[in-house]
Amino acid sequence: MWNPFKRKIHLRSNQRGIGGRGENDAIDYLVKRGYKVTELNWYNAGAKRLGEIDIIAWKDDEVAFIEVKSRKASSQSTVTLPEEQITQSKIGKIDRVAQKYIAQNDLWETPWHIDAITVIYDKNGENPKITHLKNIFY
Repeated sequence: MWNPFKRKIHLRSNQRGIGGRGENDAIDYLVKRGYKVTELNWYNAGAKRLGEIDIIAWKDDEVAFIEVKSRKASSQSTVTLPEEQITQSKIGKIDRVAQKYIAQNDLWETPWHIDAITVIYDKNGENPKITHLKNIFY
């Protein structure tokens, strides 16, 4: 059987800007809570690219497919919450890509779920506030 923990990956996002910083802060958050991150920015290779999953991580023999959304607070008193950008359409796309990952790795018997991690930085781009939303697809 395929073992995701044998894979060695670079645990830092290659993305630039606030999105990459958010992914890196999400990775740190997950690792501190006992998750094993095995994939970053995973997409199905082949005929038709279905989409991308920001982070794939394991905890307690369960796989989590994680969407990361980051924002920087503006000088205004309100900020658009990152989770507002995760639409039903986006969740459906993540589900299709997750199904492809499960099929490619023969993980049909493995429990899995889709999570979101949101990261909001202050107006200076510092002090990340991280929220982990579990099981966002039902």
